[in-house]
Amino acid sequence: MVDAVFYLVITIIQIVAELADVMLLSPDLRAAEKDLKELVADYHFLQEHGIHTVADLQANIERSKSELSALERERSDINNRIR
Repeated sequence: MVDAVFYLVITIIQIVAELADVMLLSPDLRAAEKDLKELVADYHFLQEHGIHTVADLQANIERSKSELSALERERSDINNRIR
């Protein structure tokens, strides 16, 4: 569901951006048009990691947090050994 929403937003922004005679009236859509590359990168991230629902996204966030925490502990241990 999350990836489908991203894909819809990206597609809508691309279609509207291609129409030269249409001006984006919504400030949110104008901002999203500027961030289109970032949205596309986010969409590819979701696809590469198999994230399709909010639950999948939450699980990925928790997994990333635990990996980051482990790396921070490892860095701290290395820094302590260096001293």
